[in-house]
Amino acid sequence: MEEQEKLQRNKKIRNHIFNGFFNVLTIMCIPLIQTITQKNEHPFRTNLMFTLFIILLIFFAYREYHQYKEECENEQKLKNTERNARAKTILTQIVRLIDRKADNYRKNTYELKVVDKEWPYIYGVHNYLQETCENLKITIAKIIQEESSYVDVSLIYKYCSEREWKWLAGRSGISDMTDLNEFVRDSSTLYHYVMCHKEKAPVFCNDKSESNIYKPGRRDGLFDSRGSFYAMPITFCNNKEALVEAILLISTYGVNFIPLGSSKEQENEFRRILAYEVVPYYISIIQSELGALYMRHNLDKVQHYPAEGLGGRGCHGEGSSEKI
Repeated sequence: MEEQEKLQRNKKIRNHIFNGFFNVLTIMCIPLIQTITQKNEHPFRTNLMFTLFIILLIFFAYREYHQYKEECENEQKLKNTERNARAKTILTQIVRLIDRKADNYRKNTYELKVVDKEWPYIYGVHNYLQETCENLKITIAKIIQEESSYVDVSLIYKYCSEREWKWLAGRSGISDMTDLNEFVRDSSTLYHYVMCHKEKAPVFCNDKSESNIYKPGRRDGLFDSRGSFYAMPITFCNNKEALVEAILLISTYGVNFIPLGSSKEQENEFRRILAYEVVPYYISIIQSELGALYMRHNLDKVQHYPAEGLGGRGCHGEGSSEKI
């Protein structure tokens, strides 16, 4: 990236030198032509001046067009380079998550002991979801080129058949004394807005100090509410019903996704990057782990049947439907 920026800077310097040279040359040509044509007849002088003007006009028009075309190509190359860099960062982080899950399995291969909370998946689903959010936090920090300590990724969830919300990761500045369920029910909070306006998700804001749907937390106060947020609902469901719902919140403190004062086009571009290039990969992982949480939560309702079919001999006796 640094080498590319250096080449761009050198090319701009050469263009400025070239522009200055021809501007000076054009100014010098006018009195020169006037001197040459003073002794000539008026029609010849007029034609000469007009011809020179047309030539200069064509030359400069062509040169400006060529320069514009070159700048567009360089801009596209820069966008492609940045997109490839983001893709490489995301791929690296996702691979780390996969490796981490393999490590969870590997640790249990030595003594083949699994604690009750990790059964039947042989790894801690809650811990893995926390690692997923931490991984997303690092990815966002790399993309906005800030320290990860200024970024927070929170994830809350609840089973659709129940009313209690629970933390999975992050706190986004909320005090430990704050009751999560009361906070979600508070109409002035972002969590409440996301749940009541799912059709508007994802919710993006580059300057949270100007948002009327974000309730500043303790950590926001340390930075005078400077920061950004990106929030969206996540649902795990089957073809019949929703089973688990969650809210993902990416929030920054003291820094913004993009510099304040950026144009609307720049905000929309960064929103597109999050919505189509970054977050979907993590949403897929989170949804699969929410499914694991649901199955583990309902483990006592699961009925075990043999592979031959529901009517065959089971491992707990003939025609058994005994629960595991």
